[in-house]
Amino acid sequence: MNNKLSSSALRTLTLMAVVWAAALCASVAAQTTEGQADASQPSKTSPNSITGQVVTESGLPVTNATVLLSRLNSPAPARPVPAAADGTFVFAGLEPGVYSVTATAPSYVPVALDSRSAPAEFHYVGDSVKVTMVKGGVINGTVTDAEGEPVVAVRVRALMVHDANGQPGSSAGVVPVERTTDDRGIYRLYGLAPGAYVVSAGGRDSGGFGGAGGGGIAGGGGFRGGGGGRGGGGFGGGGFGGGFGSGGGGPATALYDRDAPTFAPSSTRDTAAEFIVSEGVEINNADIKYRGERGHAVGGTVKSSAASKGGYSFSIVTLARARHEGEVVSTTTTRGAAFTFYGVADGEYELSAQTSFGTGGAAVSHPLRVAVSGANVGGLVINTELLASVGGRVALEQANAPECKDKRQPRFEEILVSARREVKENSKEPPLPPQFASAAGAPGKDGSFLLDRLGPGQYRFDTSFSAKYWYVRSVTLPPAPAAKTPGKTQAINQASAARMIDAAREGVSLKFGSRVRDLVVTLAEGAASVRGQLAAGAEKTPAGLLVYLVPAEKDQGENVLRFFTAPVADDGSFTLGNLAPGLYWALVRTPGEREAQVESKLRTAEGREERASLRREGEEAKANVELKPCQNLVDYRLPFATTTPTNSPNSKP
Repeated sequence: MNNKLSSSALRTLTLMAVVWAAALCASVAAQTTEGQADASQPSKTSPNSITGQVVTESGLPVTNATVLLSRLNSPAPARPVPAAADGTFVFAGLEPGVYSVTATAPSYVPVALDSRSAPAEFHYVGDSVKVTMVKGGVINGTVTDAEGEPVVAVRVRALMVHDANGQPGSSAGVVPVERTTDDRGIYRLYGLAPGAYVVSAGGRDSGGFGGAGGGGIAGGGGFRGGGGGRGGGGFGGGGFGGGFGSGGGGPATALYDRDAPTFAPSSTRDTAAEFIVSEGVEINNADIKYRGERGHAVGGTVKSSAASKGGYSFSIVTLARARHEGEVVSTTTTRGAAFTFYGVADGEYELSAQTSFGTGGAAVSHPLRVAVSGANVGGLVINTELLASVGGRVALEQANAPECKDKRQPRFEEILVSARREVKENSKEPPLPPQFASAAGAPGKDGSFLLDRLGPGQYRFDTSFSAKYWYVRSVTLPPAPAAKTPGKTQAINQASAARMIDAAREGVSLKFGSRVRDLVVTLAEGAASVRGQLAAGAEKTPAGLLVYLVPAEKDQGENVLRFFTAPVADDGSFTLGNLAPGLYWALVRTPGEREAQVESKLRTAEGREERASLRREGEEAKANVELKPCQNLVDYRLPFATTTPTNSPNSKP
């Protein structure tokens, strides 16, 4: 069986989840340690609230904003609240949990983040959140026919090719924006995120994507951390849902639904002009000479082996132009029902489907290549396969150290357990759309959790929480049942069975339909923290420095949960939290492409060489730090020089 997902299929499946995510506003945000949260509390009198402000990049309030709050693992819809005139907002009366904060405002869009490196964001009760938005760009123009007469009430859409960071529009999570022309044939598309676009008129709508446009959804700016600096952090959860609709438009736009799209200035997608949109800038006269060419039909059915288990199910079917970003349409069909796309131009396409079951499961198809050339294409069958899941529990281990007496214990519902697919360097593994490459969940009151809707691949786990004096001690799985081997003694068999798998380092390999259970995430009491400053002397501190804390004990050299990193602020300060007690070496490294690779591998099985190199460098630098249970080390001075490092001075506990 071919398990590959091509790049255009990746774009297709990603777009199918964009509106679902936007409708629920269920983005997940990066966590802060307890100490960091305390520093940002807006008021000691509102411990059951999340407060914040919606602002522009220059710090000015965004007026007419609506802020939405979603709780992880909750089936309840997002809770909206209008922001005040100064952009501030308050969500009061909240129960403990993991929350996301998003915002939408007419003609404003979220600040573009690089989803390949930017941490996900989430928040806790008591946090203060800053949501940053920018003024969207505008494209306007006129649609006329071959005689120069205005084409009235035709649907025009702006499709992002790539965003300001160079990411494809689909993986950047940007929803296509569309409107209809007025009685003069004039259109105006506003609220466009910065990036490159193509503009088309006519043809079937995007299956519910985009609507009238004019505003995106922005996530609240969270805090780095969780498990100490960049060592922790969580990732957005997987999933998709309904709300896409079959499209088709009203009586007026239906006149053009079966036409092949005409791209500006008057072409097919292959030769379409690209428009570079900047923040708050309007592009004028992006005119379209409408071709009025009839498109073709593409139809078939969706099948899934899981459908035979009974219960309601529906599928979202998407047709995407191969080798081109932006030309995507989708429709929804119930189990066993047929689907048909109209207005399809000649060319090569990829047909994909997602099936969602009433029982909570989900399935996804491999892409089906479809060639359209002068005729309709029918009788297609798309088969979907069940996605994988990982379940387990969080265990809490209390410390006996007197220094840790009466310290706050994490609540299960405030812990975030996340899984993210790892792609090895130079790997030929096919990419997965984000909603199938990661998942996140908060445990129930008994500590159990489930991460579902994961595609095939190798996954590693992260755990984030808001208790300052706790750390992640281990992430383990029981070994696979040992085969009975003649000649083995009972003691050897028992020893083999007792050897747990270090899932923190090794991760977990999943296939379609995998059901991994018994993952145990152990949090231990006694975490320490370090707040320090680079001792750079007269030298100017370079931007982008990273501080590493690596284990000095030999027996901890391959314990990936004992390696931590944090960025150095402009003033040379740094903070590391949720640290396991023990002896460490501290060192500083300058930024660079290689450093990004080191950081990404730090807690993976493939990072053995990088970890060994860091420990050797730390030993040579001789800047050691011994952390005791529940210790808060402050005013730590870490030597930094472009030449040979020197010993670290004593620091004040």
